[in-house]
Amino acid sequence: MQLTKEQRIFIVEKYFHEKSSQQVIQSFQEHFPERQSPTKMTIWRNFTRYRTEGTSLNLNKGRSGRKRTGRSEEYVRIVQGELAENPQISARKSGSDVTKSTFNRIITLDLEWHPYKMHVRNKLLDNDLLRRLNFAQWFLQRNVRFVNDIVVGDEAAYHLNGKVNNHNVHTYAPKNQPPNFNFGVGISREKVSVWMELRGNGHVIASYFYNNNLNGVEYLDLINNRIVPRLLETYGNRINRTWWIQDGAPAHRTVVIREKLNELFGNRIITLNQRIEWPPQIA
Repeated sequence: MQLTKEQRIFIVEKYFHEKSSQQVIQSFQEHFPERQSPTKMTIWRNFTRYRTEGTSLNLNKGRSGRKRTGRSEEYVRIVQGELAENPQISARKSGSDVTKSTFNRIITLDLEWHPYKMHVRNKLLDNDLLRRLNFAQWFLQRNVRFVNDIVVGDEAAYHLNGKVNNHNVHTYAPKNQPPNFNFGVGISREKVSVWMELRGNGHVIASYFYNNNLNGVEYLDLINNRIVPRLLETYGNRINRTWWIQDGAPAHRTVVIREKLNELFGNRIITLNQRIEWPPQIA
């Protein structure tokens, strides 16, 4: 239990007159009988603090604990200025010379800002809801093993122009004040793409890498020389009951591609403008 202000004053005054810690202890016991007497070291420290600081009160507030270095007022001002100039700045690109953890603490604790992440949303048209509902109802009527007969083909692009995954795109703003912001990219069209072939149960059948965009001619070559041999190897004679799913990308809708897919799968095709239509903006 810490000494009260009255008790500290009593100790200093008694020691000033008595010059004896033992005499101070005896006087303290008589004056504060319900309080445990201070030790000689406590008496000496209180008197020394009064002599050097002009008070015997506890001056630990603001002095105890590890000294703040990274989150100094100077660094807080620097980070605040950087955010005002560029709210999308990252700790790596900051010129404040503070660590990543200190940079984030300054933003969240001192400035009370929050990193907001960009979310990409696809716009749905008026009739898209009905088309999605129709597909869902049709799918729910299939047999539980139907997913094992589904093959999904889709591609993803990895750009070389600075365009990144939106998980890495964020901007800082005051808490509870989410901003509206855009993320610009360069004009370079260089990219590496990967085409994946998946079973309906999530198992990867194959993946193929190629440069830039996939046109109808290249897609037909991919089907003839890579996709079909891999499907025959995976399904064998069961390929005759396999369903093919793809989105409505331009390369998927050329005449030669439609004819080839009809030859391979007949009416077991789920894609744009087919009897069973792959629902819009579902992936």
